[in-house]
Amino acid sequence: MFKFFTKDKTPIVEQVKDKAPHVKSQIIELNDGLNGSFVPTSGNTGFYLSYFRNIGDAFNFAAKVAPVGDAIKMRSNEYSQINKVLYKRDPKTGKAISDFNHPFLKLLENPNFKQTGIGFDKDFSNHKIIGGNVFIRASGLNFSAPPKELNCLDPRLMSIDSDTGNFVKEYRFDNGGRSEVFKASNIDPRTGKLSPRTRYFSSTAELYHYKNPTISNPLGLAGDSDLQPLIDEILQYQYASFHNKSMLINGMRPSGILVYKGQGEISDEDIERCKEQLNEASGMANAGKRLILGNDFHWTPLSENMKDGDFLKNKRDNADNIYSTLGIPLALSTQTATMTYSNMDSARSLLYHSTVLPFAKENYAELKSTIFNDRYSDSDNYYSLGYDISSIPALQTEMLDKSIKMKETEALTLNERRSYLGVGDSDEFGDKIMVHSGSVAIGDDTNKSNNFGNEV
Repeated sequence: MFKFFTKDKTPIVEQVKDKAPHVKSQIIELNDGLNGSFVPTSGNTGFYLSYFRNIGDAFNFAAKVAPVGDAIKMRSNEYSQINKVLYKRDPKTGKAISDFNHPFLKLLENPNFKQTGIGFDKDFSNHKIIGGNVFIRASGLNFSAPPKELNCLDPRLMSIDSDTGNFVKEYRFDNGGRSEVFKASNIDPRTGKLSPRTRYFSSTAELYHYKNPTISNPLGLAGDSDLQPLIDEILQYQYASFHNKSMLINGMRPSGILVYKGQGEISDEDIERCKEQLNEASGMANAGKRLILGNDFHWTPLSENMKDGDFLKNKRDNADNIYSTLGIPLALSTQTATMTYSNMDSARSLLYHSTVLPFAKENYAELKSTIFNDRYSDSDNYYSLGYDISSIPALQTEMLDKSIKMKETEALTLNERRSYLGVGDSDEFGDKIMVHSGSVAIGDDTNKSNNFGNEV
């Protein structure tokens, strides 16, 4: 959970309310249908300016709502399987040379003694999708040297302390009674000169903060959860599940009409008693229950088939919206009716091109521009952190088809095509443009204005 404080320790949300009354923290109470009323974690006194009372609500949704958890797990699993590559571009030739053995890549492959690189990437992905923020603790006493370990800190345990100008003075991580404070510094430890950006240090580690774009939080101190646009769909999915469960528990009894068949007038006492019973029997938890009435009151059931008590279609519609908003093609969604084996390959390719790879590019660029640039002596603008596209099984068929088409054009060298496939250069004739032996020149191109790159 995030806690935002100003210099005088006044919760920032109070100042925002004074200046902009329409900005407020909305509290969501969700009945999960399993353990009674779902209420945000008690004991949290801070504020998170979004649809959620705190980030813990978003994590609870991911843990308890099936399509949300499934979509996030799918994205994190695919993201964690990508092989990272550090490229260095030759400033003279412009050719990028891949380096699979750089110490920075070794650190990302084995970030700490508890996790492999796959587990670290899953935490990174989950924290950014669900919580909207990633906090990486880079440990090591020498802040001029590469970190010894990298750990993703739980964003629910982080506090942000800023001044009245929204400058973050410090981050505080509270874990089981133990606190670590990362204070702001404008000095680069390697040069002793002014750093191009503010950095945050404790006595034994440096903290890096990566966040999603901020829309709901006007202060911009923390990023927004990817689940925020889905709050209505998540609630409807949960309500439908709980209502359907209650109908099953109560024997799918039909709805009905309360009819008075007595001879005399209805007393006020009888009317109030009926109102109380109706109120007690209302709500999702009482769906399908019967009322026990007296004094010439009769319950007339209405005709209702089993489909009227089935919320499957509404749940599927909400599940489709959840998957689509989180970037999962519906053909891959296990909670919807659109999953088939015939369109699996194209759907997995779409998942990578539209969701996973853009997400990876954004994260890799941030890791390179912060941890790599700050802590490695050979860092410069010619380096870039990317991925080995040939290692992604879902894209290999597509890559092979494209390579065949590239060969047919005769416009690329063998090494250029091999580089695209990620299999390395050929030693002989690799950089020569090859054409069929039967190709004969029949004349000159006298109109070069329509050549690629020379469009008018």
